[in-house]
Amino acid sequence: MNAISKELLDQFFELASERLSGEWILLGGSVLPYLGRSIRATVDIDLATTSMRAGEWQLELMEIAELLSLPGETVNTAAEFFVRKIPGFENNLVRMYSKDDFFVYRPNVNLFIQLKLPRLSEADLEDSLEFLTFAREINERIDVSLLKKLILKELQKGDHRMNRLKGLLEALPAVS
Repeated sequence: MNAISKELLDQFFELASERLSGEWILLGGSVLPYLGRSIRATVDIDLATTSMRAGEWQLELMEIAELLSLPGETVNTAAEFFVRKIPGFENNLVRMYSKDDFFVYRPNVNLFIQLKLPRLSEADLEDSLEFLTFAREINERIDVSLLKKLILKELQKGDHRMNRLKGLLEALPAVS
């Protein structure tokens, strides 16, 4: 399977813009390669729509993937399930691609980490730490108080994520 890269995503978005319209959100591990932050290989493209109707386009998305010699299952709209659980997610999107009436957004650092918290696997932690570094470099606003509150809530569960949650909490910038 091909690793997802910015070049591959640009090709995907170009083809998608010819067949689809609307506002789309790139999620998951494929956000970082698009931003030039390839810290690990990822082989899927997680997409949602701002209208929460990406599932209706799953077959079309799979066909676009096949045009790029990718397996159809490379494109996944399941992340939409998690996005819709976050109130006001629309206010935490950054446009990264547009052509005609096709727009692709990415989550800002706050939404990205919110989406990673429930699972926070080792890869999710790596992605979150890298996104924090990226956000600092481009001066993207990090809502430290919100993220601390959410991480502390997850820590109360006392599950297998404890060390990773503590590591993420320690990586947050100090609030002055």
